[in-house]
Amino acid sequence: MLAGVRESYYSERYRKMVEVMIKFDFRFQTIARFLLVSVLFFALGICRAGAATLKAVTIGDDPGTVTVSLSEKVPYKVIRVDGKEVLIALKNIDRARVGSRKGKSGSVIREVAVEELPGGVTALVVTGSRRFDTIRAAWDKTGSKLVVRLKKKGTPRKAPAPAREQPKRAKRVTPVPEKKVAKPSPKPARVAAVAKPAPPASRVKKPVKGDYVPVKRAASIYQGDINDILIKAKVPGCRSREMERAVNSLKKGMWEEGGDLLDTIIGQESSACLEPAYYLRAYAGLMGAGDDASKKLAAVRLFQDALVAYPDSELLPFALAGMGILQNRLKNPAAAEGYFAIIRDSHREYPGLPQVLYHLGRIYEAKGYNDQALAYYKEVYEKLPENSYMVDAGLGVGKILFKKRFYIDSLNTLTHLLKSNPEKTYDSPELLRSIGDANFELGRTAPARENLTRVLNLFPDIKGKDMILARVAETYAIEKNVKRAESIYRLVIEAYPGGEGYLNCSMGLAILLKDLEEKKKIYSMVKEGFPDHKLASVAMIRLAEIYEQEGEYAKCIEEIENLLATHPRGMRYEAVKLMQRAYEALFDKQLKQGSYPEVLERFEKEHVILDRMESRKVYLSVGLAYLEARLHEQAFNQLIKAYKLYKRKSRPEPLLFALGVAMDETGRRDDALRILTGFIKRYPKSADRAEASVRIGNILTDKKQFAKAARSFDRAYGATGDRLRKGKILAGKSNVYKAQNDWSQVSNLLARAARELAMAPGNNFEVLSTTYTRLGESYLEQKLYVKAADAFVLALKFGGGEEARADIGFMLGDAYQKANVLKKARKAFEKVVALEDSIWSRLAKERLATLDLAEKVKNS
Repeated sequence: MLAGVRESYYSERYRKMVEVMIKFDFRFQTIARFLLVSVLFFALGICRAGAATLKAVTIGDDPGTVTVSLSEKVPYKVIRVDGKEVLIALKNIDRARVGSRKGKSGSVIREVAVEELPGGVTALVVTGSRRFDTIRAAWDKTGSKLVVRLKKKGTPRKAPAPAREQPKRAKRVTPVPEKKVAKPSPKPARVAAVAKPAPPASRVKKPVKGDYVPVKRAASIYQGDINDILIKAKVPGCRSREMERAVNSLKKGMWEEGGDLLDTIIGQESSACLEPAYYLRAYAGLMGAGDDASKKLAAVRLFQDALVAYPDSELLPFALAGMGILQNRLKNPAAAEGYFAIIRDSHREYPGLPQVLYHLGRIYEAKGYNDQALAYYKEVYEKLPENSYMVDAGLGVGKILFKKRFYIDSLNTLTHLLKSNPEKTYDSPELLRSIGDANFELGRTAPARENLTRVLNLFPDIKGKDMILARVAETYAIEKNVKRAESIYRLVIEAYPGGEGYLNCSMGLAILLKDLEEKKKIYSMVKEGFPDHKLASVAMIRLAEIYEQEGEYAKCIEEIENLLATHPRGMRYEAVKLMQRAYEALFDKQLKQGSYPEVLERFEKEHVILDRMESRKVYLSVGLAYLEARLHEQAFNQLIKAYKLYKRKSRPEPLLFALGVAMDETGRRDDALRILTGFIKRYPKSADRAEASVRIGNILTDKKQFAKAARSFDRAYGATGDRLRKGKILAGKSNVYKAQNDWSQVSNLLARAARELAMAPGNNFEVLSTTYTRLGESYLEQKLYVKAADAFVLALKFGGGEEARADIGFMLGDAYQKANVLKKARKAFEKVVALEDSIWSRLAKERLATLDLAEKVKNS
């Protein structure tokens, strides 16, 4: 009667729960179907230009078929949505006027609904009257009809039922365990022959990949725990009425009454029932101890008495197991492990071995030894005969697999447990929650939310409710259902302040928010309010990312430095990478603003951290900054690091040019020639190609490769339209001919250079003065003294006047003297003397003395 009431209660409760879940999640079914179909078709990667035509959809009953007639073959996918619903997805078809179809009364197939989904997908949703067992789909011989066969779950599955009962009857007839091992094979073969369970068994092994396949296990008369002592504690010759009453009391859970009867038997020292009485008395003490520590200790003493009185008893493993259980309850797992280990190693025949191995699994799991714990759980769940710890061990297997991140295996195990033991749904939230968490980790948000919501509905007072709600909210966030996610996040934040769920929801809400200021407030609250929490480092990273997004690179770097100082192991890789990006962006920004001293100052200060990053962009920026500062050796050291870190084809334009310049300036002329030549070939339209060609020309001139040098200067001249730059290039080209003593070409090029410089915008007086000076010197080499003098006059004019340059004034006087224009020569030398330049003034005085002497000689 009680069993019936309980079954009715569970059925009603389960029905209400299912109704709630259907209402809760119905709106997501269409979205889930579309997403699933879209992903599957995307994976197929098939797209056809012309659409096929859907001609007809017919429903058959042998045993249940849906035939889809088409004008040609198309990509398709058959997906099980749930037990009674199957989705046939067809790509790129025209449904014409074909609509939904109803199945016949009593048919396996109730309805086939035709739906249009985005992305050119047509879905046929097949709804069954009962759960479908197997689903098969294939094209017929003509290739124009897709036949989907759906077999319902029904009579074929009932055949194995007698086979399950047959072994149980056989076990009862054979009470001696040793004989079971001696003759295992004939009995299963005989049962198989009568019941013919082979075909269903083969079908069970064919489910979808990854499904859990139940293990065949032997039935047993034992429960697999210490309660089996009530079966084993039968000694020949013990026919005491008190013993019979005591055992009956213990079977009914009347521990105190049974213990008193056993005490009476033990007091009769001549009784033939003393041996089982000692062990059963200790068992009664264990079962009746409850949470009373003194009773637990008393039970320990009772087991010790039994072991001392009958150390060779067949019931000894029960005493060892009882001692282990009591030590576990007394919070002494090390001692418990010792007792259990003795049974594991020396008493493998002990009927309560499943309980012992399960407890060993729990002990090892608590110590973090997941592999050992998994081995114990699996032995109980998959290898030992049927026992009362199978489900608990299965749950342990699922949880350990989850910890080891074998989420699919974990989910398959837990789902099988739930299907085969639905009553466990109401015993503890652990099973449903583990299934929900496993689904979540696999990205199956809808089933994850369904199971987690069932946990909340069935166990409203569960601990950690805030964390479950946080995970439910996260499933909505993943599905881009921002409103639902945000509402749950805010609910948890208001209802559970300061807890784990509060922190998780705060961080989740910050991700959804678009307002950067609100985000910063949340991250700052987590960082400052919970500095020791693991999420504090995440908040600091996210805060630094916002600073990077806003272009506040210095603040970003400062935030990461604080993170590395306070949480050296928290998100270190991500933090360093973010810091690297911030430095790269900061240096690039400062260089574009012309603030290269700031780049160099920060680099010199933080060079240890920056060198560890080995960022090619940082090395490039710092190298360019050193180049701007005319620190060519330091520039080369940084630029060559960047050069080595970039792949050959990805080396940027500024790097190659700057490295060539640095090599040229530091005397690495051959390397500079190679780099700059490669630069021009790779970037023929670069704004720096003229400068690169000039440097190549100078290097080739030094190597006395004059023809190549001249061509390089010509390329430079043609690469720029700037007159100032053209003038300088012509002046540079003149050095090619100067090295060959071709002074006529030198004068020609310098004259052209002067004209270009004179027409260039701006006040280019200094460069003009230098060019005219060089032009005058070239004329002197050709003994064209008047032209030389004219050039020196212009050089003085652009160089600040006759009083500014003593060297040019002296050369002017020398030109006039050699041209025999002595008055102008004297005047030029007198001006040089007046400048009081220590060298040129003395030389000018000597020239004046020479002129005086020459004049005296002439007059005499």
